[in-house]
Amino acid sequence: MWYFSIMNKFDEHYRGILSGISEDLMSKNIKLVFVGGVVRDFIHLSFFSKDIDIELVSTTEQGPSDVLKIVESVLVKNNIKKIEKLPFNIMRFNINEYEIEFSIGRTESFIENEVGHKNFEPTYIVNDDYNLKWKRRDLSINAIGYDFDQKVLLDPYDGITDLRTKVLRPLNDDFYRDPVRLLRLIRFKIKMGFNYVDNIRFSEFNLKNVSYYYLFKEGERVKLSEFFYELILLGGESLHSGQRNIMEFAKDHEFVDFEEMVFKAIKHNDEKVLKEIERAGLFSKKKVRRLKKFFSETDREKKMELLVDIQQINFKFFKLAHNELNDG
Repeated sequence: MWYFSIMNKFDEHYRGILSGISEDLMSKNIKLVFVGGVVRDFIHLSFFSKDIDIELVSTTEQGPSDVLKIVESVLVKNNIKKIEKLPFNIMRFNINEYEIEFSIGRTESFIENEVGHKNFEPTYIVNDDYNLKWKRRDLSINAIGYDFDQKVLLDPYDGITDLRTKVLRPLNDDFYRDPVRLLRLIRFKIKMGFNYVDNIRFSEFNLKNVSYYYLFKEGERVKLSEFFYELILLGGESLHSGQRNIMEFAKDHEFVDFEEMVFKAIKHNDEKVLKEIERAGLFSKKKVRRLKKFFSETDREKKMELLVDIQQINFKFFKLAHNELNDG
């Protein structure tokens, strides 16, 4: 098939980055399996991602802790000086501009009657049962891998077909246990221009307890107002009133990120939005007053003087205010 031939370029590119590390690990019966966005984006866009997720697979009967000890020693040997150890047996490090995460594959057993982003118990798997390990992944297009040792594509859930037909398909019903996955789904839809499969049950997501951290983190990876508008169409019923006030602001205003949203909410004196961002601790009343002063001032020279104060809040606000002044 067409995609097998193009993976030669993928292999050549990343083998150059991981030269030494991959060979040392393979000599110790540990192979690297690229998975997720790095593989997806190359197949779909011929794009070499700098954000690389790699699962560690033991070809013998080494346990997870044994694998991680070997990997750490190999990284040190290859002059990786800063290794960040994260939860769920993940190691993160950088090689030049590439951020790389090594992890142990796992299954996730969700805690009964709990809904959330971390409401599961992991079981770690170091073998090559990708059908079992990748079942935990959100979408079929994110469950495509590349075996760096065997030089073969791995596609246990037919994600390549969904890439070709531009479809976003959840892998199983655990998808609905994590509301952050709805946010990721929307981001992929906007960024990639794909369509949702018809049988996604959007009404099952509960967004009331989703933190603003995730709402803005996912939304700012695309256009925030477009993201919020899509979110309120799909999951509006499960939002609490404060969230809904912010989402509904996106129906009438465009903004790319949090700062521009706040700036426009102050400009248009949307008290519902301002009240919610203050209540949630996202932005202080004092800073809101300082920006309101800019909009209430009618004298151009005095507005220019106020730009100095706004710059102390945030350079993005300074830039927005400066553009507002020039456009006016």
